[in-house]
Amino acid sequence: MDEQTFLEIEAKRRGISVVQLKMLLAVSDRTMADIVADSRRGISQSASMLPTQASAQTQHRTGYAAPLSTPAGINHVDRLCQAQDLQDRRERLAETVRVNLELAQIIREEDEAAKRQARESDPLGLWGAHDE
Repeated sequence: MDEQTFLEIEAKRRGISVVQLKMLLAVSDRTMADIVADSRRGISQSASMLPTQASAQTQHRTGYAAPLSTPAGINHVDRLCQAQDLQDRRERLAETVRVNLELAQIIREEDEAAKRQARESDPLGLWGAHDE
């Protein structure tokens, strides 16, 4: 009998899911009892997370906060960003124009090919004679 089949049979016998059975088998009863006992005492905190008495006493707060202002030199950063934005917009516009010109050329070539095909398939020149 393979492991999965054994787990399914045992879980069914106990009236629990296979996942619950795997959790039961992963941790001993004693370990689980210790975890439950710890949780009843409250959440423990690491000593390194707690401020020391000395540092808690040296913090004097006046309630005064300096007024918010823009950092020095931010105007230079703003100008650099605006210049880059302008450059990016110019590049996107140039790319859009290039693509549109290519599409216009493709459309012209397809129109010319369609007219040429129409002339070739109409030896009497009756169809589309007024287009030229």
